[in-house]
Amino acid sequence: MPGSEFWSAITGAVVGGLIAFWIQNKTLVEARNERSSERLQAEKALAYSLLFKVIKIYNNLEHIRRHVDKQQTLHGETTRPSGYLLALANLPSAIEFSADEMSMLLSIENDDIFNSILSLDSIHNSIMPVWELYAALREKVKMSSQTIQFDPVVGRSEIEVENDSPLAVAIFEADQMAIELARRAYVDATEAKQVMEKLIACFRAKFGFTIDIVDAKDSTANQVAGDEIRHAPQAAWPEMLSYTLHYN
Repeated sequence: MPGSEFWSAITGAVVGGLIAFWIQNKTLVEARNERSSERLQAEKALAYSLLFKVIKIYNNLEHIRRHVDKQQTLHGETTRPSGYLLALANLPSAIEFSADEMSMLLSIENDDIFNSILSLDSIHNSIMPVWELYAALREKVKMSSQTIQFDPVVGRSEIEVENDSPLAVAIFEADQMAIELARRAYVDATEAKQVMEKLIACFRAKFGFTIDIVDAKDSTANQVAGDEIRHAPQAAWPEMLSYTLHYN
């Protein structure tokens, strides 16, 4: 029969193996938890990046909507569309969602939000060149026309146009584009706001984000009285929008 030394060696080997297994298993669990934490932090970073891009897109489109609304309020009832809708200067640059951001969003498995946001950057980027083309059309009309009366107070002019003339065609094209730009301004800004609100709610549920965005309002320092607006029609980028972001 084996002696006590044998059983002591067996017991020592078993205990040593168990300790080694426990240490190895603990190390593996800690490494797995660390990788999960790193992956979660990477996903949160992508989520914040995507969210701030969506906020910027909404900000840009809301600027355009307010510009259209202001011009329609001032002149919409008495002037042709291309006459009252002034072109915008300093248009914002393109915003693109990265493949990593969209992959993160896809992994959340929310088809409604993914489909809503999928083309939002393309919509934003495609409308800016149209405003540039519209500005070129209005310049073409201005350079081709013979102004017979101009009111510098409200920025309104009367132009003599012959039927079937190149000027009449240019004005028609500019009017049609102005009508579509005005329609798109309201549609795009509304859809962008809806997407932004959905995305915030989704990230709040998925990552525990506590960010809330208060409805944008005109910055008090940049509000201009109606009479002042009439003396200085807004042809550049509209006034600032003010946002309040709440974090817990």
